[in-house]
Amino acid sequence: MNVKDRAHEDDRIKELTREFLENYVDKMGSIDCDYLKENYRTEKEKCFRVILKAAEILDIIVSRETLK
Repeated sequence: MNVKDRAHEDDRIKELTREFLENYVDKMGSIDCDYLKENYRTEKEKCFRVILKAAEILDIIVSRETLK
């Protein structure tokens, strides 16, 4: 969507990735799977809330970037 050649060489993608991870840690407390499972995983929902929060943050970033 934002990269023509190699994402790992694109400074904007690095900034967006950093923003995504910082927002995720701010909302969920960590990106560490053990921490997330301990605090958010349930037998019924499994890791649904962990994935949903990532999708919500990504949606905000993608929507904003699409409007530029």
